[in-house]
Amino acid sequence: MKCGGSMRSQITGHQRYYTCHQHYIAPGVCEGTYVSAKTLSNIVLKELKQLYQLYIDEDEVEKHLIISKEQDKKIDVLEKQISSVRNKTEKTKSRFKSLYYDKADGLISEDDFRVLSSACKEEQARLEKSLQTLQDKLDTAIYNKEHTDGVRTLISKFKDIET
Repeated sequence: MKCGGSMRSQITGHQRYYTCHQHYIAPGVCEGTYVSAKTLSNIVLKELKQLYQLYIDEDEVEKHLIISKEQDKKIDVLEKQISSVRNKTEKTKSRFKSLYYDKADGLISEDDFRVLSSACKEEQARLEKSLQTLQDKLDTAIYNKEHTDGVRTLISKFKDIET
């Protein structure tokens, strides 16, 4: 279409066609471009393929593939670390409960209980902070992996477009 006007869709028989709307409004402005949907689709796909070849760096795409694999490994490591910290947190809670029972049963003195329970509480706080940090890192890694996978999928769709 040479006039820059919008095209309108119409169906003739079982085929969809697009025609310049400007041709009907101001016949002298446009010669009345008339194109089938299939031809228009092929033109758009050909243009997309040319843009892909012009702007997509294959080395960058490969780098994203490698980054995605590294993200998988990082996610696995973080999940294992989170599991380990959760286990340590449960053990610390159990130790504190044992200290309480030992104090109640008279097995340890009040001073020993204060010192040991303070140490347990400090350890619990440290573990909770560590758990939050690891969870934030995991959330970021998962987000980055999903983003990288989405980019890779989108790029492969355009790379493999058939005209």
